[in-house]
Amino acid sequence: MIRDKIAKPAKGRYFPIAYPRLRELADAQGFSSHSYHDHIPLHIENCEVECEAGYQLCSFIRMGYLAAFSLPENVPAKLAAMATERAIEEFAAIDATPHLAVNEQQFVIYRAYLGMPGTLTVTQHIVKAVSRKYLAYDQASQLSKANRNPGDERVLKRVELV
Repeated sequence: MIRDKIAKPAKGRYFPIAYPRLRELADAQGFSSHSYHDHIPLHIENCEVECEAGYQLCSFIRMGYLAAFSLPENVPAKLAAMATERAIEEFAAIDATPHLAVNEQQFVIYRAYLGMPGTLTVTQHIVKAVSRKYLAYDQASQLSKANRNPGDERVLKRVELV
């Protein structure tokens, strides 16, 4: 069963791409999904945590979900949309490679950040799950304020967009 999550933007924030465009991009890239899904679940969420790399733009767990986050209104909309589309392309390239081998109680989250002025940073974060509830991915997409700069997050790629 598909569990897409679509939120409304928080006050003073906007989504760089709308749900229909996110669905179109995800379908065009052909992300892997479980047999009980007809497409990878999509999340459109608010995340107000800023990190050293910039604003969290998107996150991705293979066969788990693809999430896009709201940004403050002071971030240029055209740049944010371009960065989001590029991040989805980067995630699709990761999805086409062999899976990273991790322990049973771990999973890998890929994140994309938009830094100013126009730098897209794609990272890989191996999360050590303490409980099965966390493994359900319910809260895995967003960085928490307490974990805004994960120490074991590895930069995979930096792209200058402008």
